[in-house]
Amino acid sequence: GELVRTGLLTEHTVGRFTTHDLIRAYAQELVHQHEDGPAREHAFHRLAHHYRQTAYEADLLLVPAVVLDRPEELADTVTTHLSDAGEAIAWFNADRQVIKAIVGRQLDDGPADPAWRLAVSLQRFLHGEGWWHDWAAMARSCLQAATAAGDDLGRAYMSRSLAGAELMLGNHDSAARFLRLSLDLFNGLGNAEEQALVYRNLGQVSAAQENYRDAVDSYEHALRLVESLDDLLAQVALLYCLAEAHAYLGRTDTSMEMASRALRIAETLDDPTGLGLSYEALAISFYAEGDLPAALTAWKQATEMYRQLGWRMNWVESLLHQGDTALALGDPADARAAWQQALDLLSHLHVPLVPVIEERLTRLEPARAVRAYGAR
Repeated sequence: GELVRTGLLTEHTVGRFTTHDLIRAYAQELVHQHEDGPAREHAFHRLAHHYRQTAYEADLLLVPAVVLDRPEELADTVTTHLSDAGEAIAWFNADRQVIKAIVGRQLDDGPADPAWRLAVSLQRFLHGEGWWHDWAAMARSCLQAATAAGDDLGRAYMSRSLAGAELMLGNHDSAARFLRLSLDLFNGLGNAEEQALVYRNLGQVSAAQENYRDAVDSYEHALRLVESLDDLLAQVALLYCLAEAHAYLGRTDTSMEMASRALRIAETLDDPTGLGLSYEALAISFYAEGDLPAALTAWKQATEMYRQLGWRMNWVESLLHQGDTALALGDPADARAAWQQALDLLSHLHVPLVPVIEERLTRLEPARAVRAYGAR
């Protein structure tokens, strides 16, 4: 209590404290006085493995697209028990800075493998919560280390990871370049599941550049791969992507077909994330057909699903489009409420969506940056 009152310890998150530089320096001095090098290294190894194991288990609760081999369990390492996605997101948010420091220490000490494997367990969280600058910095450092070590598996995963962060930050050319590198590496490694993910990401880059025909080609290539692997969750994600791309191309019947297929699979799996994507796909398809009331209902269903899941960025995107649709239906009050909620969710982040939402609130009209479905 006294250390907190004097400002030497700060509780930045409930149950998590940061130390004043003086306390940190004193602690380091004591450790070097009373613990020899091997003892310090063993302590760090246990700490790093705690975070590696817990991050891996937390990531599984978030249903990631990428799942590596389970880390080896160590007898003297305790793993934090997490029961659902909400607890996993809360744990990641509370310990994000610690995990970043551990990855940095591992990269300094080498080899690269433990660092990039820990980074992979973070990328679903960093993506979904909007920590895109952290994601990019971590992936870039791990990619450099894997490249220096001649670790092709690490290079493949980290080049794709970095591409994802670059895409979110709007750096499309850079994202495409890293995806092509990743695809070459995964082709060489014979990893069809990861190849499918890269093709999906290439489609997303094309879509972000408004090149929807190329996007469809990439998505269809990826869909054939995941169908051959019988990966139903991946099929839902790709059907969502195809529904969106076909909507922008004015192919409303095909868009609705893709969205309906996605919903049928997601309902069969009873998968919340898949249901959220399916409601989004339906909303996009209804909007393209001109059925704005049905589109608004579907956007609200997606919004509620992401709210329950705690997926910040999906939630924000759904609120953004919910507001656009409400305004198109002549309800500026509903639009303002949705956009303000979206902006509040981003209050601690610096992501490209912030000025987009601020412009909507200022102008209270659909921002010109939002493209009309079928406007080709």
